[in-house]
Amino acid sequence: MPFLAAGTVKRVHIDKHAIARNRKGADDPVIKIQTSGGPIPCRRVTLYGASTMVQGRKPLSCGARVWIERRGLVFYSMAGEKVSSEKVQK
Repeated sequence: MPFLAAGTVKRVHIDKHAIARNRKGADDPVIKIQTSGGPIPCRRVTLYGASTMVQGRKPLSCGARVWIERRGLVFYSMAGEKVSSEKVQK
Protein backbone atom coordinates (compact mmCIF):
# COMPACT_ATOMS: atom_id res chain seq x y z
CA MET A 1 0.00 0.00 0.00
CA PRO A 2 1.52 3.39 -0.94
CA PHE A 3 2.17 5.95 1.77
CA LEU A 4 3.11 9.58 2.39
CA ALA A 5 6.01 10.06 4.79
CA ALA A 6 5.74 11.89 8.09
CA GLY A 7 6.79 15.53 8.32
CA THR A 8 4.78 17.47 5.77
CA VAL A 9 1.16 18.54 6.29
CA LYS A 10 -1.43 16.36 4.60
CA ARG A 11 -5.12 17.26 4.46
CA VAL A 12 -7.67 14.52 3.79
CA HIS A 13 -11.14 15.52 2.60
CA ILE A 14 -14.11 14.31 0.56
CA ASP A 15 -14.57 15.62 -3.00
CA LYS A 16 -18.27 16.49 -3.35
CA HIS A 17 -17.87 16.98 -7.12
CA ALA A 18 -16.67 13.36 -7.47
CA ILE A 19 -19.71 12.20 -5.48
CA ALA A 20 -21.97 14.09 -7.90
CA ARG A 21 -20.21 12.52 -10.93
CA ASN A 22 -20.57 9.07 -9.37
CA ARG A 23 -24.32 9.57 -9.00
CA LYS A 24 -24.40 9.98 -12.78
CA GLY A 25 -22.55 6.71 -13.40
CA ALA A 26 -18.85 7.57 -13.02
CA ASP A 27 -16.58 5.58 -10.69
CA ASP A 28 -14.25 8.33 -9.44
CA PRO A 29 -12.48 8.12 -6.06
CA VAL A 30 -14.11 10.61 -3.67
CA ILE A 31 -11.31 10.85 -1.10
CA LYS A 32 -8.55 13.39 -1.79
CA ILE A 33 -5.28 13.94 0.06
CA GLN A 34 -4.06 17.51 -0.42
CA THR A 35 -0.26 17.78 -0.29
CA SER A 36 2.29 20.40 -1.27
CA GLY A 37 2.81 18.33 -4.44
CA GLY A 38 -0.87 18.45 -5.39
CA PRO A 39 -3.97 16.36 -4.71
CA ILE A 40 -3.92 12.55 -4.59
CA PRO A 41 -7.25 10.85 -5.38
CA CYS A 42 -7.75 7.62 -3.45
CA ARG A 43 -10.35 5.11 -2.33
CA ARG A 44 -9.06 4.34 1.17
CA VAL A 45 -6.94 6.22 3.71
CA THR A 46 -5.47 4.74 6.90
CA LEU A 47 -4.23 7.04 9.66
CA TYR A 48 -2.33 5.71 12.68
CA GLY A 49 -1.89 8.06 15.62
CA ALA A 50 -3.00 11.61 16.25
CA SER A 51 -4.90 13.57 13.61
CA THR A 52 -6.93 16.77 13.81
CA MET A 53 -10.32 17.40 12.20
CA VAL A 54 -10.59 21.05 11.12
CA GLN A 55 -13.52 23.24 10.11
CA GLY A 56 -11.67 26.19 8.62
CA ARG A 57 -12.91 29.77 8.58
CA LYS A 58 -11.81 29.82 4.94
CA PRO A 59 -12.13 26.78 2.67
CA LEU A 60 -9.03 25.16 1.18
CA SER A 61 -8.12 26.13 -2.38
CA CYS A 62 -9.99 23.02 -3.57
CA GLY A 63 -13.18 24.21 -1.83
CA ALA A 64 -13.14 21.80 1.13
CA ARG A 65 -14.58 23.32 4.30
CA VAL A 66 -13.87 20.39 6.65
CA TRP A 67 -10.78 18.16 6.52
CA ILE A 68 -8.49 15.95 8.57
CA GLU A 69 -5.04 17.45 9.01
CA ARG A 70 -2.00 15.31 9.75
CA ARG A 71 1.78 15.50 9.74
CA GLY A 72 2.33 11.78 10.40
CA LEU A 73 2.47 8.80 8.08
CA VAL A 74 -0.56 8.30 5.78
CA PHE A 75 -1.32 5.03 3.94
CA TYR A 76 -3.70 5.12 0.98
CA SER A 77 -5.10 3.07 -1.88
CA MET A 78 -4.80 4.76 -5.28
CA ALA A 79 -7.67 5.34 -7.67
CA GLY A 80 -6.97 2.41 -9.99
CA GLU A 81 -6.05 -0.14 -7.32
CA LYS A 82 -8.44 -2.65 -5.86
CA VAL A 83 -9.08 -2.04 -2.18
CA SER A 84 -8.31 -5.10 -0.10
CA SER A 85 -9.04 -5.84 3.53
CA GLU A 86 -5.43 -6.71 4.40
CA LYS A 87 -4.04 -4.84 7.37
CA VAL A 88 -0.98 -2.61 7.17
CA GLN A 89 1.68 -3.14 9.83
CA LYS A 90 2.63 -0.06 11.81
